[in-house]
Amino acid sequence: MPPCQLILLRQLQSFVRLAQPNHQRLNTPPGIRQYRAGSQLVELLLRRGQLDDLSGVLTVDTQRVYACGMSNGGMMCYRLASELSDRIAAIAPVAGTVAIEESHPTRPVSVIHLHGLNDTIVPYEQKGKAPPFMKILGVEDSIRTWVKLNGCHEFPNTETISADGDEMTVTRKTYPAGNEGSEVVLIAIDKGGHTWPGQKPPVGFISRSAMNISANDLIWDFFQKHPMK
Repeated sequence: MPPCQLILLRQLQSFVRLAQPNHQRLNTPPGIRQYRAGSQLVELLLRRGQLDDLSGVLTVDTQRVYACGMSNGGMMCYRLASELSDRIAAIAPVAGTVAIEESHPTRPVSVIHLHGLNDTIVPYEQKGKAPPFMKILGVEDSIRTWVKLNGCHEFPNTETISADGDEMTVTRKTYPAGNEGSEVVLIAIDKGGHTWPGQKPPVGFISRSAMNISANDLIWDFFQKHPMK
């Protein structure tokens, strides 16, 4: 059996159906639902240990280890990219932003970030809405942080990826030409809430979800483009 890619994930059950034909390995680490973006380094050491454990029982393509998650799972992705950049090829945070004081990756990590403009739980623009004990950036600041860290072009290529007449407009901003082929991509969903695009929201208070795009497909295609180099 060829080496498999490894995706650390949170709340992405439908990814399993997408993974099966491609011999991927999807792993939800124990205790991940209790993750807090500002938690102690032991959390990151636990993740590194889990990668080592999985590599001991699976034939893992170490150039294709990825992380994706929603909300605080998205915040986790940004921290993994910062502190486990030697192990993580690319990340896909959804409705979660940078929530650590400083990011110090040792190598470029490509990022695709999906966020609803009407998200009231992790707002697109923070502007003092975070608890005083947490350092949480808004979406644009999170993107600028990783554009700079990866050495990408400062100004993005912008395109609308929703169809004409769709109720929810979806814009993709791509910051290309980063170091080692990295890039940063922002998918911004007009009228979108704290939701996973392509899936109906489980409860009403998190607001609307874009059904005219699939986060799963966008993330999957992005990961296939960005192995570690």
